[in-house]
Amino acid sequence: MGIRQRLSGGNSTIQDMEKALESRYYEASHLIVSPDDAHRWGGIYLLGYVGEMVLKMVYFKLKGCLPGEDAWAVLKNNAKSEAVGYGIVKQTSDFDFHNLQNMLDLVLWTRRNRGRVGFARISLPDLSSAVLALQANWWVPMRYFGERPLTEEVKAAYEAASWLRTYYFELWS
Repeated sequence: MGIRQRLSGGNSTIQDMEKALESRYYEASHLIVSPDDAHRWGGIYLLGYVGEMVLKMVYFKLKGCLPGEDAWAVLKNNAKSEAVGYGIVKQTSDFDFHNLQNMLDLVLWTRRNRGRVGFARISLPDLSSAVLALQANWWVPMRYFGERPLTEEVKAAYEAASWLRTYYFELWS
């Protein structure tokens, strides 16, 4: 039996995503320091997913979701319509779950809607900078390319994903 068959029996839960976030971060960290720089592309790709998962997990926490809930169902049933309601996008088809800026905007509006306007230990400009830096160096179609990223691109992606991971608790508390 292959991995796909083994995993296709159930839905990925919010708890699964939270565990995967840590695994992808450490895998990315190993790839970006590969001896001949050959695996940095894959490392950046995983770092982008780390940022995406951080923002999604923050959204789930703000919504009061339970760890065993189906992550995709929560996003599909709530996020797009809420993004339209908050004015992030004009129509549901415009909202992209992989767009870090879309997810950040959804997180910020969800925070406001829950009465959480500011942050205790971080600033909104720092948060926005981290998301923009990661978005500038990652997007889903990267999987079809195989260039070698520049050192400054690797550094920017790593620092941005690390910042989001470090302040993960702060983003939803």
